[in-house]
Amino acid sequence: MKKTSSFFLTLTVLVLNMPLPADIRLPAIFSDNMVLQQNKPIKIWGWAKPDEKIVVTLDDKAKHTSADSDGNWSVVFESQKSDTKKHTLTVSGENQIVLKNILLGEVWVCSGQSNMEMAVKVSKDAAKEISEANYPFIRLFDIERTARNEPADDYTPKDIWLECSSQSIPNFSATAYFLGRDLHKNLNNVPIGLISSNWGGTGIEAWTPMEYLEKIDSVQARLKQSKAVIENLKSQGLVEKYTAQNSEYKKSFRTAVKQGEGSVIAKKYSSLDFDDSSWKTMTAPALFEQFGLKDFHGYVWFRKHVQIPSSWAGKDIILHLGPIDEIDVTWLNGVEVGRSGSVIPKILDYWNVSREYRVDGKNVKAGDNLIAIRMADTSLAGGFGSTDPTEMYCESANNSTDKISLAGQWKFMPANELPTLPRDPSNPNTFSVLYNGMIQPLTPFAIRGVIWYQGEANAPRAYQYRTLMPTMIKAWRDKFGDPDMPFIITQLPNYCPSGNAKNTWPELREAQLMTCQNDPNCKMAVTIDLGEPDNIHPKNKQDVGKRLGLLAREHIYGQNICSQGPVFKSMQIDSNKVRVQFDNVCDGLVVKGPALKGFEIAGEDKKFFPVEAAIDSNAVVLWSDIVPVPVAVRYAWADNPECNLYNKAGLPAGPFRTDDWQCVTFSRN
Repeated sequence: MKKTSSFFLTLTVLVLNMPLPADIRLPAIFSDNMVLQQNKPIKIWGWAKPDEKIVVTLDDKAKHTSADSDGNWSVVFESQKSDTKKHTLTVSGENQIVLKNILLGEVWVCSGQSNMEMAVKVSKDAAKEISEANYPFIRLFDIERTARNEPADDYTPKDIWLECSSQSIPNFSATAYFLGRDLHKNLNNVPIGLISSNWGGTGIEAWTPMEYLEKIDSVQARLKQSKAVIENLKSQGLVEKYTAQNSEYKKSFRTAVKQGEGSVIAKKYSSLDFDDSSWKTMTAPALFEQFGLKDFHGYVWFRKHVQIPSSWAGKDIILHLGPIDEIDVTWLNGVEVGRSGSVIPKILDYWNVSREYRVDGKNVKAGDNLIAIRMADTSLAGGFGSTDPTEMYCESANNSTDKISLAGQWKFMPANELPTLPRDPSNPNTFSVLYNGMIQPLTPFAIRGVIWYQGEANAPRAYQYRTLMPTMIKAWRDKFGDPDMPFIITQLPNYCPSGNAKNTWPELREAQLMTCQNDPNCKMAVTIDLGEPDNIHPKNKQDVGKRLGLLAREHIYGQNICSQGPVFKSMQIDSNKVRVQFDNVCDGLVVKGPALKGFEIAGEDKKFFPVEAAIDSNAVVLWSDIVPVPVAVRYAWADNPECNLYNKAGLPAGPFRTDDWQCVTFSRN
C-alpha cells in the first residue's frame, strides 16, 4: 500500500511538471480588423510547440508548414490587390485561431516623439474631428510604450486593431490619423492601416539598432554609457525585479481605483443634499499642494453650491472649469454631466485641457445647484491647473454674456490614495531600446512606408543628426527587408518659447533636409508655418497630415499633384544683389502678406542682415545697403522665423542657407 501510494505520488509529480503542449500563437500585430499590405507578399508567422504541423488559410488559400525545433513557423502568401472584401485568416494546429474583418490596403508605420504621439483629442478642433471620425476602412493599431535592452520578437499592444470611429480615435496619434484620412479619401477609399509607435521626449538613437550606432564615430562616448547602463541592469536583475514589482503594483492600483470610483460614494458626494460641513475649504483655481495635499496622488472630491437665476432654469448651461490635472468626472445635482480621461487604462492626455461641459436644461433649476467634481491625479501635481480665475465660470448656453464665476471657495475631501508607481529602471533614451521594443517586432510585417516626426530631442546635436537620421532609415529598411522603403519625415515647425532663441532648430531642420536630398525615397514635409511660438506641441496636425499625404500621393502613389513648396535651387550674385532660384514653384511664387520676409544676406564678415526682397518671375531678388558685397543667403533661419514665401499651391518654402558656417555672429539690426 505504501509502495502504491508512493508510485502514484511520484507519477502525479511527474505529470504536473511535464511541459504542456504549447498553443499556436500569433504576434500581437495580428488580430481582428487588421490591414494587410496590398501588392506585397504577405508573411504570416508565429509560434507553436516544436515540429507541430500547422495550416494557415487566408480565405480559400491554404499554406502548410511545421514549427521548427524552437517552435517558430511562418508562411508567405502571394501578393494581392486591395478590394472591398473583408477577409478571414485561420491558423490551425492543435488549437485554432480565426481572425475576421481583415482588409487589404496600405499600411503605414507612424513613429517619432511627442508630436507624433499627440492625440486627436488634444489637437485643433478636437470635438469636431472626433465626431466626424467614422471611417470603417481606416484601421488603427497603437503600440504600447516599451523599452527593451535586447531586440524583442513581440510586444503587448494597448489594444487590438480597431476600426476608426468616434470611440477609437480620441487617443490615437493625430498626425497619423490625418495622414490616413487624406490617403483614404484621395486614393479611391483604399483601406488604410495605421501603426502608431512613438514615445515623447526621445532621441533618434533610441530608435536605431545597436549594431548600426556602433559604426558612428561621433556617438561612441554616449554609446559606451548606454551599454554600461544595459549591462548594469542585466547584472543586477533590475528589469526582472521591476517586472515583479509592477505586477503587484497593478493589482493594488486597480483595487484602489475600484474603491475610489465606487458608485455608492459617487451618488452620495454628488448629491445636492449631502452635508459637506466637515470638509475643508480651498480657493480655486489651485493645485493640490497649494491647499495642503503635497505629494498626494489619488482621488479628491470637490463640491460647490451655485445660485442659478430663474431665467436659466430648465435651459442648457455650460460649465467652464479650466484645465484639470489629470482626470475628472463632473456632476450637477447628482447627474453626471461630463468626464475627461481615465485612470485605467491611464489616459492622461486631458491633463492640460480646459473642461467645458454642457448641461441639459432638465437638470438645471432656479436657486441652489451643486457642482461636484471627482478628480484623480496619478503623478506630479494635481488639481485645478489654471492660474486665471476667469477661466472658471458657468454660462447660459443661450446667452454667453451672462456668467457666474466658479472660482473661489470649494469644499474638498481627499478620498483614496493611489499606490506609488515603481520606478522603471529602463531609460527610453538608452541607445536602441525603443527600436528593440517597438519596431523590431514589426519587421516581418509588410508595410508601405514610414512617416516620422522627431528631432526636437536631438536639436542640441544637430550635426550628429546628419549621420543619425540616414543611419536609422537604412537600419529600418534593412530590418524590414525593403531597401527602397519610403520614409516621409516632418521637418520641425517654428518654435521659440518666450523669445528664448537658441538657434539649434534651424540646424536640425537642415539635417532633415540633407537626409532627404541624398535619398530618393525620403521626402520631407515643411511645417515652418504650422508651429506655435510658445507651444512645442502645436495643435494643427491636420495640415501636417495633409502635407505628409501630398508627398505620398505624388511620389509613392503617382498622382500628378504639387506636393511641396519652393525648394532652393541656386543663387547668382550680381553686384550688390542676389538672385535666388527655386524648384517646385508650382505655377509661381507668392507672398502671404504685404512684404516678403525671412531672407537675410551676409558678406565676408559672416554677419547676416535683413534685406529688401522682391519676387521676379520664379526667383527672388535680394539686396541690402548694409551688405554691398553679399556672399551668402539664409531664409527662415531661426527657431521661430518670420517667413512668408509660398508657391501658388499654398505650400511654404523651406528653410535653407547657402553657407556652411557653424559659428556665426547673429545680427538682427
